[in-house]
Amino acid sequence: MLKKRLLALSMAGIMVMNTACGSTVSASDGSGTAQKRGSSTQKTVSATDDAEDVDTTSSDGDTADIKLSNRSYSVSYPEYKDNYDYREAGEDATFITLSGGSISISGSGAQADSTTVTITQKGDYVISGSLDNGQLLVDSGEEAVHLFLDGVSLNNDNGPAIYVKSAKNVYLSLEEGSVNSFSDGAEYELEEGEDEPDAVIFSKADLIINGSGTLKINADYACGIRSKDDLVIRSGNYEIESVDDALKGKDLLAVYDGDISITCGGKGLVSTNSEEEGKGIVYVEGGNFKIHSGDDAMHSNTNILILGGEFDIESQDDGIHADNVCLVYNSSVNISKSYEGIEGSIVDLAASNISVYADDDGVNAAGDSGEADTSQNNMGRGGFMDANADNIIYIDGGSVYVNAKGDGIDSNGYIYICGGDTVVDGPENDGNGFFDYGIDCVMSGGTVIAAGSSGMLQSIGEGSDVYALVAGTGSQKAGTEVVISDADGNEVVSYTPSKSFSAVLFAGFDFTKGSTYTASAGGTELGSVSISGASNTIGNVGGFGGGGGGRGGFNRGDGTQDGTMTPPDGNMPGNGRQMTPPDGRMPDNGEEMIPPEDFDPSKLPEDSENGRRSGKKQTTTL
Repeated sequence: MLKKRLLALSMAGIMVMNTACGSTVSASDGSGTAQKRGSSTQKTVSATDDAEDVDTTSSDGDTADIKLSNRSYSVSYPEYKDNYDYREAGEDATFITLSGGSISISGSGAQADSTTVTITQKGDYVISGSLDNGQLLVDSGEEAVHLFLDGVSLNNDNGPAIYVKSAKNVYLSLEEGSVNSFSDGAEYELEEGEDEPDAVIFSKADLIINGSGTLKINADYACGIRSKDDLVIRSGNYEIESVDDALKGKDLLAVYDGDISITCGGKGLVSTNSEEEGKGIVYVEGGNFKIHSGDDAMHSNTNILILGGEFDIESQDDGIHADNVCLVYNSSVNISKSYEGIEGSIVDLAASNISVYADDDGVNAAGDSGEADTSQNNMGRGGFMDANADNIIYIDGGSVYVNAKGDGIDSNGYIYICGGDTVVDGPENDGNGFFDYGIDCVMSGGTVIAAGSSGMLQSIGEGSDVYALVAGTGSQKAGTEVVISDADGNEVVSYTPSKSFSAVLFAGFDFTKGSTYTASAGGTELGSVSISGASNTIGNVGGFGGGGGGRGGFNRGDGTQDGTMTPPDGNMPGNGRQMTPPDGRMPDNGEEMIPPEDFDPSKLPEDSENGRRSGKKQTTTL
């Protein structure tokens, strides 16, 4: 029996009919956003090869179960520390008052020199007022410093407004109801040969920001807030405009809560350390994010671990990019503009509502995390690519919507769909596909609807536990409804793609082995098929990928798959991996083409030089 589902996804229309109950559920709001299905902040989580149920524990002791079964990776998560939480300033705090071009200090540990405040001792410092052109400098050696910002406005024309030169760690507390604004100039006065500091708030020590006030950053030189160690945001409200990166940590960038609005020319959230194990992580447990970025909205040179929060992203490059693992759990992610939407060597989308619009691939697992598997010889990105068994996409629960001009869901290795509702409005060009995988696509639960071009079509693999129907529709305009009906004429599922298409895949809609189903497009019947294997075809589908296993396969037009493509004249040897031209022109080493004896180079086209193309278009008739 079909479960009732309501997908708040950007699509022209999706309809699921429960024939047993006679109920109809549809979603076609076209909003481009995904509904949020609850949120919580988590403290720790792990995933291992044998993990079945993994607990995540929030700061208030609540727990939530993540079912991460049979994952191929393990990751470490930063430990939450109690000193991340806000506390009030102590009775012996030093008070620093900024007054235009002057500074007054009440207490010990800080000195004023013209418009620069230098803090050299451990302690609490309460800061208020405005300074036209100055700096807060922390140089306390190995001692911790706590700055309480209570309505501060500070600009520095020639460098950071806050510069942590040395400290054990530094805390910035945003006092309740306060608005604190920091800015810099377009040019810094740096020591010869140095390119740092380079941020409005720059720290060489761990930097922890908390409180309920507001922090505004205007960075005209480079970065907004940067730590050369850990950068931790516990809470607060943030408005950051920067010409380069907005929030940048080295060993760690962690956000536990807060309202964060970013407009930047570089990356929005970034962590950079790829040299040390367990570092360079971007870690998010909660918060509301609005990110408009010129580079990746979120980027890690190692792992991105998102365990809660709401994200509204517009990026000129990738929406979310991790060089290694990208995990999104219990979160709402709306990427309304990107080059590639979500990318990592491993991408794990679990129990989240995700919507992605991409100029290239929507969700992509690629990278050099392991040695390539050259035995597959699969096609991708317009050419042959090596498969990589270490590249994996997991989709496990929640809802995923992808609207991509390139490949919709693309893995150089495996795609595992364990649950949830996935919809892909894929490419309109035949050089890409709504699925593109190098080895296999295994579906054990959930539902999938994918529409797009059919030139590179791949369906789910034969090892799947559900059944799929691929309707070859021929060229269809956007807004044409495709309907799958059972043998009694009852509508089982329908979809109206938002883009032009020539094939639609339906998988996991309780299709029954041995039962017959009919497909129609725009009211015209395409044909019928009796479910036999994991993937079943109705109508004509010309695609690279077969119905299972990721092997190449071309549809014969009779609802079955031909496992190989064999060129005429026996030019392809038995292993199917190499084209050998006739006439013995290629020697055994395969390194040089030897022309026949009657070859006359003078008859080459005028725009050729020594047989090499000059770049102009040529037409050759064989």
